[in-house]
Amino acid sequence: MQAFDRHGVLVIAPDGVEGSWAHQGSPSSRRDENAFLDALLADIARRWPIDPARRWASGFSQGGSMAWHAACYRGRSFTAFFPVAGAFWRPHPASCSGGPVNLLHTHGTADTVVPMAGRPIRQTFHQGDVREGIEFWAAQDGCTAGPARIETVGQLNCEIWSPCAGGREVRLCLHPGGHMIPSDWAEMALTWAERVSAR
Repeated sequence: MQAFDRHGVLVIAPDGVEGSWAHQGSPSSRRDENAFLDALLADIARRWPIDPARRWASGFSQGGSMAWHAACYRGRSFTAFFPVAGAFWRPHPASCSGGPVNLLHTHGTADTVVPMAGRPIRQTFHQGDVREGIEFWAAQDGCTAGPARIETVGQLNCEIWSPCAGGREVRLCLHPGGHMIPSDWAEMALTWAERVSAR
């Protein structure tokens, strides 16, 4: 949390019902998480003077998948998304109503809980392929084909799609670990979010 304090970020950490989120493709998908997001943002606005130009969404594991869901269906409500170790579940959406978004996704190449290629869950549900999802976002955002460049931040190797529509940016940052949040992730993600939100 020190990085969030240094950047002056108020952290709101909702927990899904019974520890799960009803993003597309999940076992709990019958709940209306879009209505929840709308109510949550309205409640936050009543309680704190949040700068709408610095309103970001993140999450880890299934929370990361929920951040992808928010980017797809409530993309205009946030200026940046930086999920970790959780992406779309199948079926991937054909399109998103949230418009172009700034998205930085972080994932471990040795993750076996949410593998890069996805995996079946109880023979009924299926985690999606992370790289396929990133390529979806690059197309959704109207980015140049293929990552334009690669940057290294500590143990993170970040592939960058830019320029994209409206000055947006898509990043896929990989590390060699498993299902975890890398120690240098928070500072990297917050610095990125501040930069893209200032455009």
